[in-house]
Amino acid sequence: MASIKQTSGKRIFGKQGGLLSLLFAGVVLSGCSSAPEKSNGGMPSWVNTLPERSGYVYGVGSADNTGSESNAAENSKERARADLIRQMQVLISSEFTTETQLQMKGGETTGFVEQVNDKVRSRIPEVELPGLSWSDSWVNPETKTHYTLAELNRRAAEAKLAEQLSAIDLELEEKELPATETKDGQPISQIDQVREAMPVLALFAKRDKLVDQLKFVAETGFSRFALDEDLVELRQELNSLISSLKITLSPGNTEARALDASLAEEMSKLGLRLTTSGDADADLRLTYSLTMSSKEVNRTHYVFARSQVQIRDDKNRIMGAFDREAKGVSGMEDRAQHLAAKQLGGILAREVIDALFIVD
Repeated sequence: MASIKQTSGKRIFGKQGGLLSLLFAGVVLSGCSSAPEKSNGGMPSWVNTLPERSGYVYGVGSADNTGSESNAAENSKERARADLIRQMQVLISSEFTTETQLQMKGGETTGFVEQVNDKVRSRIPEVELPGLSWSDSWVNPETKTHYTLAELNRRAAEAKLAEQLSAIDLELEEKELPATETKDGQPISQIDQVREAMPVLALFAKRDKLVDQLKFVAETGFSRFALDEDLVELRQELNSLISSLKITLSPGNTEARALDASLAEEMSKLGLRLTTSGDADADLRLTYSLTMSSKEVNRTHYVFARSQVQIRDDKNRIMGAFDREAKGVSGMEDRAQHLAAKQLGGILAREVIDALFIVD
């Protein structure tokens, strides 16, 4: 196992072996080792009974011909694919659980860190399941219904996914924590460090999606996909970097100041690190004004908090500007106001993520 190296204010996380980790496992299929019988004009047996073959999974789809032969054929293929996926979900063993990789150093995590990782992951395309093919098809001559048999060679699919994992791991071996200072000794802002870390988090997110596919196809030997300890530490360090961002709230009018404490409390619960409004070392400043309105209907209080917000970085550059409205409903007016503040806190947290953590 490689060690962590220190160069020019950066720590490089390398590794020499292993692939990926923590997946659900599928049980080994048993049964007939021969390929399913092909249709020879008559109805094939797989229409009613799925084939059994070691190392393979099958699914059957059907579609009525409502006027387009090609559409019926394609629909039957897609339904066969969906049926095969359902068969795989049944086969996943409940004895294995996915271990989270979203902790920071010390094993903790926050809602904010999780939202950042979710945002990055949502921008990564889904991984195609390799090795899936259409091994046979049949059309009922009387009803014109199309039937398709989907087949997945689990071992071939696992080999292709493992190859992709190896490629990602080779990339991750060369990744490092962002530098804290420039070559001439000038400090690099926390915001710029976080931005530099985003492509690395994107690689981890892509790796996660490969795991999601491997949990369907891998049969044995899950330890060989284990994430190297150095890479686990790298991911935790990156999450700690995100969590260490200091954010200050700057209310712009009387109503905003009245809600400042409640808003700060809700954002703190999400794991955002808030500082006093005059903190010169803050990484982000959220300047906002509030327009509050309320009404009572049948002893129920409705509080609406409309906010205009600007997000500025430590160099006073505008990172985002938006208008948002939050609503709180309760039988008590102060409770309705608190709920509006809670909702607005969540909105601001998401907008911070949208402004900063965009993977190019």
